[in-house]
Amino acid sequence: MDKWLANNTVAKGVALAVAFMLWFILHTDFGGRTAEAPPVYGERWLYDVPVRVLHDDGAEAEAKPERVKVRLFGTAQAMEAVRAADVVAVADVRGRSTGRHAVSLLVAGLPPGVVGTSDPRTVQVNVVRQGEARLPVAVRLGRPEAPEAWKALPPDARVTVTPSEVRLSGPESAVRAAKGAYALLPPERWPEAEAQGRLGGVEAPLVAVDAEGRPLSLRLEPAAVRLDVVLGTVTAVLPVELQLTGAPADGYQVLAVRVTPATVRVKGSPEVLAKLKTVPAGPLSIAGARADVVAKVPLHLPPGVASADGSQVEAAVGIGPREGEATFTVPLKAPAPPGHTVVVQGDVQSVEIVVRGDPSAVQAIRPEALRAVLPTAGLSAGSYTLAPAIDLPPGVTLVRMTPPAVDVEIRPAPEAAEPAVPASGEGSDGSRRP
Repeated sequence: MDKWLANNTVAKGVALAVAFMLWFILHTDFGGRTAEAPPVYGERWLYDVPVRVLHDDGAEAEAKPERVKVRLFGTAQAMEAVRAADVVAVADVRGRSTGRHAVSLLVAGLPPGVVGTSDPRTVQVNVVRQGEARLPVAVRLGRPEAPEAWKALPPDARVTVTPSEVRLSGPESAVRAAKGAYALLPPERWPEAEAQGRLGGVEAPLVAVDAEGRPLSLRLEPAAVRLDVVLGTVTAVLPVELQLTGAPADGYQVLAVRVTPATVRVKGSPEVLAKLKTVPAGPLSIAGARADVVAKVPLHLPPGVASADGSQVEAAVGIGPREGEATFTVPLKAPAPPGHTVVVQGDVQSVEIVVRGDPSAVQAIRPEALRAVLPTAGLSAGSYTLAPAIDLPPGVTLVRMTPPAVDVEIRPAPEAAEPAVPASGEGSDGSRRP
């Protein structure tokens, strides 16, 4: 057959005619229309296109840079359908582990007939896979902002934590590093626990910590727990009672007793401390003393009670010559300045004084010789509060006066045509009683 075609000119002509007819049919619109023109292609740039990261549930991912440029290519008709707001550059990190990854971008959100490439072609994506764990709660005394000051509770403290377990969640690496959860009891509440032996209903914030006790940034559920604390021992602050033995030498007496510290903190069972009102110290002998006695003396505590402030205190006993003491009622004098009268308010006619000094000097005081004189000299008219002056013999000092001061009013003396005659209630010294 092939040989026949090769040698037959008529057959060749027929074949050529058939081929032309087929070409004509394909390129001719029998409805009178001509063939369509070939499509026109073009390109377009989009700027500031967001990068969308696809990641697994429970993971977090962040791309750098977060926005890129995109070059679009397609037919003119398809390019008209492009909506810039729909175009994104997708970085798929599903299944990737925690860490930083270089990820190729795929341009999405394009209509059919348009393709796109990003600039840059890849971005760095930081993947943080999330984890969770449950840990028991331990208790520490301290504040969240001062982890260096956290400390454990005393061994005799029994603590009930509600709830006793906490759920941690966050980055896998941080969750794996978490080795404990601390409930932080505020330090300012601890003295109350020591005094009462218990502390109830305290809300304590929770903090996750690593193996070194350093805080971690994790989510905790719940964020706080309730603490109920019971102590086997309590703390009390009690005054120190110094025990003295003996007496000073003849003619000497104890002037003062001082103990440093005056109070001590003691710790023991609630039952024992409830019966303890003071802490005995000493004994300290002052037998035959003519001068101050200073010494360290031991504290005496009952069994089961310990001092938190040491086992000794310093005692100081002031020794001095024996003094006599006496009380006198002294008439009050209110001398009037020239041209004035003095009115003593409240009808105060005398004051009571307590004096102290050498016994013989005190015994020699004659009550009728004592005077309480108001210092009115040189004062002008007006109201004053004045302390009476007492003239005491040498070796005697004023300890106390009642009242310590007197209210007076100084008035101009009324002019009189005749020599003034002392009126009823007016003393010869010009003072006037209301």
